[in-house]
Amino acid sequence: MSKPSYYDIDDILAVQERVPCVLQVDLDGLGSAGSGGSSKVHRNSRWALPFWMADRLNEEDYVNMEVSPMFSKQANRMYAASPVSVQLRAISQHYYQFGLHLGDLVPEVPQVLQNMYMQRLQKIAQISQQGGNIETLDFVQSLDKTESRMLKLCQQSKSSMTDGIGGMHFALKQAKVEAQVVRAFDINNVANDVYSHNFGDVPVVQRSIDSLPMTLFEALKADLWTMSPPCQPYTRQGLQRGSDDMRAKSFLFIIDLLGKLQNKPMYLLMENVAGFEKSDTRGILLRQLVKVGYRFEEYLLNPLQLGYPNSRTRYYLLAKRDASPRECLEEFLPQFHYQVPGAGLIPPAADSQGLVDFEKTAWNHDKVRPVKEFMEALSGEDAVAYQLSQKVLDKHGYVHDVVTPEDRRTCCFTKGYTHYAEGTGSVLQTKGVVGQDPMTTENTRYFTPREVANLMGFPATFTFPENTSRKQRYRLLGNSLSVSVVAVLIDYLLNRM
Repeated sequence: MSKPSYYDIDDILAVQERVPCVLQVDLDGLGSAGSGGSSKVHRNSRWALPFWMADRLNEEDYVNMEVSPMFSKQANRMYAASPVSVQLRAISQHYYQFGLHLGDLVPEVPQVLQNMYMQRLQKIAQISQQGGNIETLDFVQSLDKTESRMLKLCQQSKSSMTDGIGGMHFALKQAKVEAQVVRAFDINNVANDVYSHNFGDVPVVQRSIDSLPMTLFEALKADLWTMSPPCQPYTRQGLQRGSDDMRAKSFLFIIDLLGKLQNKPMYLLMENVAGFEKSDTRGILLRQLVKVGYRFEEYLLNPLQLGYPNSRTRYYLLAKRDASPRECLEEFLPQFHYQVPGAGLIPPAADSQGLVDFEKTAWNHDKVRPVKEFMEALSGEDAVAYQLSQKVLDKHGYVHDVVTPEDRRTCCFTKGYTHYAEGTGSVLQTKGVVGQDPMTTENTRYFTPREVANLMGFPATFTFPENTSRKQRYRLLGNSLSVSVVAVLIDYLLNRM
């Protein structure tokens, strides 16, 4: 358990708990505060002060702060004898958070907290998974604030994921896996609103994942973790700082967590940009997987291989915990798969030396479906809303990647689509021949968010809340993933790997 943040209202309330103190100096002018009207408060007077005040006065040697009665030796013996029967809420609604502060001053308190929490957590997890009766209702009513939050987070588990707008969840459904998603994590409130709009029955945690306690992951007991960590530390357009980038912190936390958990997931699926495979974070991840007993496979795949006319090359890692743990200091050579066994993917193009190159024009393959199959029927004002302005055409028309409805390939759509012209996704020339017939406001438009979602494999049932702006929709889709590719990988991971 980590020390809580003072910017938490529960933490502010926790340090209001009073602790016994003995005054170490004589003080004038404080008689009205507790000495029967006398103008002086004498040394060795006993006071019960809020912890936040007592802690400061103790540092300045004005008082000697004693152990709170709730952490006395007698109380600790009672807790150890029967942790589950303790009426913790009656003792303090902020027992654990207050104890974390007190633990800096009383060495034995952290161990008391850990023993109490782990014993009671088992009961919390049992109730969340199996329901309860009158006896369990009494236990629920005894929980302090920290335990009450944990009870809300714990449910019968199957899959837990970092999932943005729901791409991983839709992939799980597309793979026809009988599973219950028990938790989705994302720091972006707009992404979480979209996720909840589509999967309202799944609890969404809007916090940085590295701020969550390990006990949450222990209690979930999830069989499958799916992850799509921040890509900025690894993207080719960025600084490629890898693990030194602050945005890699949350994923490094997850990697470290795998070495500490008792209830490790059986399966892992991770998606990231092409470029991750060259990063130092990859080595940290793979060494940890070997160390804790996972067998893994790495893939570089593109939706074009499934017949989707959108080039979105991504790195994928699949891991299954069925190997013998061993120490691992080795460096891992590139050994990437470009085909998923049993999935029937279109073989990728390669250069003259046999090296795979997903950007080769050889992708104009009969098995790749034409763009027109993914288009909306726009007319009138709807069509005008997505047209490129004459100003944009004059200034940036030459740098756009332009496709027609008959084409079988579009460029990767990023979060900067419509905001930047180059390298953010294709635009659609609805009439004429690209390169021969001029691009005009009437025949050239952006792909709609729905069309981008179609190209990325999202089902027709996926929708945005009405209050999600067009810019937000493009940004969220640009940060999402190819649902169909992930579905193929989930099927292989759970059934054949």
